[in-house]
Amino acid sequence: TDVTSKVTINCAAKNYVGGIVGRMSTADKFISFTDCHYEGELAGGSSIAGIIGAPAAGVDFIGCSVKGTISGKANVGGLAGQNPTHGVVQNCFVEGTINASGAVGGLIGNSYSTLVENCYTNVTIVNAGNIAGGLLGNVNPATTSLEIKNCFATGNYEGVCGVGGIIGNLGVKTTAKMSGVFSWSESLKANKTNPTNYASGAIIGNITSAALTNCHAGGKIVTASETIE
Repeated sequence: TDVTSKVTINCAAKNYVGGIVGRMSTADKFISFTDCHYEGELAGGSSIAGIIGAPAAGVDFIGCSVKGTISGKANVGGLAGQNPTHGVVQNCFVEGTINASGAVGGLIGNSYSTLVENCYTNVTIVNAGNIAGGLLGNVNPATTSLEIKNCFATGNYEGVCGVGGIIGNLGVKTTAKMSGVFSWSESLKANKTNPTNYASGAIIGNITSAALTNCHAGGKIVTASETIE
């Protein structure tokens, strides 16, 4: 609770790097970050984020923020690279640039979170691989339910495929509800001409099932074959 970190970390060859906590051990149970803030530049391998690289159990983020540049491989996010079980994200924001070559999200790269509420991101995401989202990159198929309320995301997003203004890829077993959500993509770019696994979209890139109420999107979508404004 009430932790502020302003530091540059360069561990390009190491996994589980965080601006506050790198990784929680398997012995640790549910953890909550409240009023925790990171500002700076952070580089690592996989599971990289401004607050925590990878917790071992469920994690909540309440009133947290990240500003800066984060670079990694897979499972890279503003708050958490991945969270392996349920949790909530409330009243948080992320601003800056996130570079990756796998699942990446403005808040969480690989997410099991069940509730995201009153959050916003303003980020540039450059993904050399698949799956990028303004809030959540990949919603893991083990997540049975997800609700996103009163959130917005703005920025530039680029990936091979599976690129979304809010979510990159929504798990096949996940029942999602979204309300009061706004996405503005200055440029949302999917570089693969004919994706076989992941589609891209202004709100959700690849989707199986979701209920959207009062959700809006604008901006520009660029694919290998066309531009949509």
